[in-house]
Amino acid sequence: MDPARSKILNEYHLALFRLTGIVTDYVNCNNETFSVCPPSDCNPLCRLIREYPEGCEACNQSTRNNVAISQTKRQSRCYRCHAGMIDVIVPLFSADKYLGALTTGQVFDAPPTPEMFQEFLKTHRYLKQPEAELRRLYFGVQIYTPEQIAALINLLEIFGNYVVETEDKLKFLESVNEKRQIQAARSFIELHCNSQLSISYIASQVSLSESHFCHLFRQETGTTPIQYLNRTRISRAMELLRNTDKSITEIAMECGFSNLTHFNRMFRKFAAESPRNYRKKQKK
Repeated sequence: MDPARSKILNEYHLALFRLTGIVTDYVNCNNETFSVCPPSDCNPLCRLIREYPEGCEACNQSTRNNVAISQTKRQSRCYRCHAGMIDVIVPLFSADKYLGALTTGQVFDAPPTPEMFQEFLKTHRYLKQPEAELRRLYFGVQIYTPEQIAALINLLEIFGNYVVETEDKLKFLESVNEKRQIQAARSFIELHCNSQLSISYIASQVSLSESHFCHLFRQETGTTPIQYLNRTRISRAMELLRNTDKSITEIAMECGFSNLTHFNRMFRKFAAESPRNYRKKQKK
């Protein structure tokens, strides 16, 4: 595998994400998503929706249906997802061979209205969140004009053509599938960081041996699985310290630490200060 080529999609996603806050993903021939973009990069409303089985299935079904249409028509597709946001699909073909699709979006094409929000609440009753929080997330979705959406489609098509014309494109796309396993592992860690996880168990969830998993994980992320797990737990702890009045012990347990001493040591390692001092600074 050519390491430089295997990173092209990820680098494109990161560049666009850092510039605009918009995610890019690759959907393979089996309609498997989050090959490039980790779920944690989704806009906060989409991320919340995907935390619920009903929402995750609705998202996946919406993607599957529209990828199928885009593939059949062999043309880019702009559509409105089940939550009312605009998504874009650009199919990739090499001659007559379908290679997969690039996706982007998760934006509104006009400022949302109170009536739209009420309709959203009716169709997403499974979201067990205070209405005020849902309102904040809903009205916080980025707004793109039709001209901006057209430019986004054009940009994705240009990049898609580059991917297809890459010299050994089939080998490149195979490397994306390998990256998908690491992205899946990252997502699994982020979703279950409050549980007692072992490296062997995480590796088994993505069908890799422990040694190969550790090698690939460090190659793709620049860190070890256990460091990534601890960093994810500490990030969650920092959020709880900022936004709740839970005790430090409660937060440590909720974030997957079995004892307070270990939590304090890890917090100092990643935040360079104690949890108590961090909370005091945030409350000022």
